[in-house]
This record gives sequence, C-alpha cells and structure tokens, in this order.
Amino acid sequence: MEKTLALAFSPDGKWFALPCESVIAVWSMEGTRRLTYTGHGESVAALAWSPDGQTIASGTPAGNVHIWDAQTGTLLFEKRYGGPIATVYWLDTTIVIHYQEKSTDQIEEIRQKPGDDQKMQRITFLHPPP
Repeated sequence: MEKTLALAFSPDGKWFALPCESVIAVWSMEGTRRLTYTGHGESVAALAWSPDGQTIASGTPAGNVHIWDAQTGTLLFEKRYGGPIATVYWLDTTIVIHYQEKSTDQIEEIRQKPGDDQKMQRITFLHPPP
C-alpha cells in the first residue's frame, strides 16, 4: 500500500480530497463519497482546492499537473513539467506550482480565466521557468 502524500479540504470545510495510489477520492466530512478522480494514473503528491470550491489542482512525482472540476471530476487543464511536483496552491484565481527540474526549484504561476460556463478557457503563463 502506498502512503498518502497529500490532503486538501474544501474552503467551506464540508469536503476533503484524499489520494490513494493513482486515484483521488472526494469525501464529505460525514463519510459520503462525492466522486473518484482517476485522471492521473499515478501517485499524487500535491493537492489544492480553489478558494471558490469549484476546482482542484493535483500534481504527481512524475511532473504532471491536472486541474479538474471538484463537482464532476472533469479535467479542465493539464501540463507536464520537467520534474516532480512538490506543491500546488491557489492565490485567488492563480495556481502556484512548485516543482524541481535538474535539482533546481522552479515556481510557475498559472492564471485561471473562467468563461461563461465557469470552466477554464484560457491559461496565461506568468512566470515560466528560465
């Protein structure tokens, strides 16, 4: 059995996301499972819930980041980095990704720009690695 590397709580405190091996389960605090996200297919090391409670960002030791709908599990955005994802976190509508590439820490910010349907339409890379 693989150890749990990440845990994220919804902003309202009613839900939590917990990875187990290659899946992420979203549970209510009462123990009801809302959904199971299976998009990574590998272990998950970093999780963060958006401040509005609508999306979750997840990252893997293999360098994959997914941003997905917290209600449906629909993948909204994905990107592969050149090293393991250490941390993902949200600052309002910006996702900050901390990863390592060639033994050097890198930080990238991705700004979420919701469209009329509140899904990610366009992503702007603010600080790509050198």
